[in-house]
Amino acid sequence: MLSRTPNSERIALWDPNGVNPYGSELADLLAGAGQSVSLWLPAKSKLISSERSREHRLLGDSVSTDGLVQHVIRRVAIPLVFVLIATIRRESVVLVWIRGSYEASLFAAANRMRMLKSLVFLDHNPIAGRNSGSSSKPVMSFLRASTTVNVVHGRSLVINVPPRAEART
Repeated sequence: MLSRTPNSERIALWDPNGVNPYGSELADLLAGAGQSVSLWLPAKSKLISSERSREHRLLGDSVSTDGLVQHVIRRVAIPLVFVLIATIRRESVVLVWIRGSYEASLFAAANRMRMLKSLVFLDHNPIAGRNSGSSSKPVMSFLRASTTVNVVHGRSLVINVPPRAEART
């Protein structure tokens, strides 16, 4: 069941990492604070049990070895569908994790084109030589420069976040 208050904002969480429960935990916290939350995650993810958030399952597992068609659907079509649905619903998007350059480029471009209400990126590795997923350094720089807010794990990491985006620790 969705939990909504009159001032709640629609939030869509993107978390294709099925190993860590970050997205599920964040969805539970936001829903508990009265936000309307949709959570997109792999089929075999660790879940925090909650009836407060609406859950969407991505096709297949985060490291599935199924066929080419399923791989293309999971890695190309589903992120695009996510962006389109978030655009239609005017949801703020939180990137809990990204899986590579395509996702980083897609989300950055969508926010630059003002399709998304806002884009928050939980930047796990904003240090030289370490990027989230398999994304290249220029693509990650483009994503960081395109977000509404970058969230990093500590003050020492803020130096790597571009000044155009607001950085929060």
